[in-house]
Amino acid sequence: MTSLNQTFVALADPTRRAILDVLIKKGGQSITQLRTVNEDITRQAFEKHVGVLISARVVIKRKKGRESMVKVAPSAFMDVALWMKHYEKLWEHKLSKLGTYLDRD
Repeated sequence: MTSLNQTFVALADPTRRAILDVLIKKGGQSITQLRTVNEDITRQAFEKHVGVLISARVVIKRKKGRESMVKVAPSAFMDVALWMKHYEKLWEHKLSKLGTYLDRD
């Protein structure tokens, strides 16, 4: 699986997106701190979600004493940004047409 595909698979789940949201807002967090994102699932299931993010290289895991710390790996989103760039012309054209239409009134 390509890194782009792995990134999209990792982002497909709402729990994993919530984990990323917390990491983006608060910076590096321990797995224990992140656990508050979704306490409705088991610890093992939560750690599996974190594992998917790590495998996709969307987050980086480091040991700090006895804690496992994770933080966002911004470079993972470069592939997504480059892929999206191909489609930018589609929405730019549509938004331009919408702007023209709205300016007529």
